[in-house]
Parts: sequence; C-alpha cells; structure tokens
Amino acid sequence: MGTYSRISQEIQETLAAFTACTALPISALTLEGAVLGYAGSKLPGALDVDKLKAAYEKVALRLESCELTPWPIHLNLDGDSQFQLTAVPITEGNHSPGIYLIGPFSRSQLHACVHFLVGLLRQIQASKVSSPGGFPANLHVRRAVRYVHQHYKEPLTLASMARHLGITKSYLAQVFRGEMGETFSEFVNRFRVEMSKEALAHGSEPVLTIALRHGFTSQNYYGRVFKKLTGITPSEFRNQARFQSVSQGELPSANSQ
Repeated sequence: MGTYSRISQEIQETLAAFTACTALPISALTLEGAVLGYAGSKLPGALDVDKLKAAYEKVALRLESCELTPWPIHLNLDGDSQFQLTAVPITEGNHSPGIYLIGPFSRSQLHACVHFLVGLLRQIQASKVSSPGGFPANLHVRRAVRYVHQHYKEPLTLASMARHLGITKSYLAQVFRGEMGETFSEFVNRFRVEMSKEALAHGSEPVLTIALRHGFTSQNYYGRVFKKLTGITPSEFRNQARFQSVSQGELPSANSQ
C-alpha cells in the first residue's frame, strides 16, 4: 500500500509540474479507464471526467488494434478538428501502468511541438526519481518556461527574462540550468525549432520568413541551430517532410511547389 501511495503521489506531482510549466491540462488513467490524477481541470477547454474516459476508450481501441503502438497517439476532439489530445504511456515503452492524456490543445499552435512537450514530461518524471521534491522546484524556472511558451516569437534573452522575473541574471542562469539541464538560451532555441517544424513541413513560406517569425534574428543562425539540434538543415527537413507526405499518398498543395 505504501508503494502504491508513493507512485500515485509521484504521478500527481508530475501532472501538477507539467501544467505549471505549460498551462495545459494533463491527466493520467489506468488501462481500465480509472482516473489516477488530473491537473489543469479548471483551465479553459479542459475536458470533464466523462469526456476524458471517452477519449481513453479511443486510445484503448488503438492499443487493441496495433501490435506495435506508434506513440504518441493523437486524437481529434469530437466535432472539432482544431483541437487534439495526445496520449503517451506513463512508463516509457510500457503502457500497462496506464497513460497520460495531454490537452486538449490547438493543433495549429502546438501540434508542431508535441515531441517537445513529451520530452518535458519525461524530464519531469525523471526528476521525481532523483529529486522527490518536484519539478521544477523553483517557481522562477516554472514562470520562465511558461513565458517562453507564450512569447517565443519575441526577442528573449537571459537578461530580459531575469528582469521580467525580478531576479538577477546570474541567479536565473544557475537555477534554470540546474533544473532544466540546459541553459536558458538553449531551451529557447530548442522550443523555437520545434515550433518552426510545422511551418517547414506543411507551409510554403521561405525559410527566412519562418526563421524570423519564430524568433530567430537571421536565416543563417536559424540554420545553424536547427542543424545542431536535428542533424539536418531546415531545407533538408522540409524536403524530407514533403517526400514523406507524397509517399503516404498526400498531395502537396499548389503553393508548396
């Protein structure tokens, strides 16, 4: 009983930390559809428990029909294709303990950074093992992460973020890297790159326009950061995404030629 209580508490703390960082609802459910925890249930657009369970039933059907489940699983909300839920297993590589349901969130705004959100969730989970006190423990780091999510298109520096939070630059640098495992500028660049991928894959804007629209100061800098994080250039990523769409039977739009 003590072990179960500890695991349940860790899940609750993980959900709370994720919502604090992202301002998104997230829930955890068992394979039987019982709700283990729910953070952000009062946020705009959050689903009630009955709708959560209905969404879980769709995930369960996918799990039954697929021998190898392609995580994450994305679900459109009934009657509204603009919003989606994303499901991932509570334990990476093993869905028997249950699943997390992230969202709902806007496809146009956040679908491109699903992998970033899942990565953040896994970071939080890992911190529960090494640091039971929570993730991020520092309120300033939580506020900084949420601010980046909302203002990544604007100029963002360690100094400006520290001024916004009312703390010193050196203190923010220390606590941010200590809790996130990367510098503030690395975190900002990684988030901007993730958010830009949707425009590269499905849009027709020039790479320069995409770079500037996602907070980068030049195409060259965007290209260097993108390749450092992904191993390929933005143009190579776009070409790969288009080839994949065509191979899957999707015709590119006339504007994307």
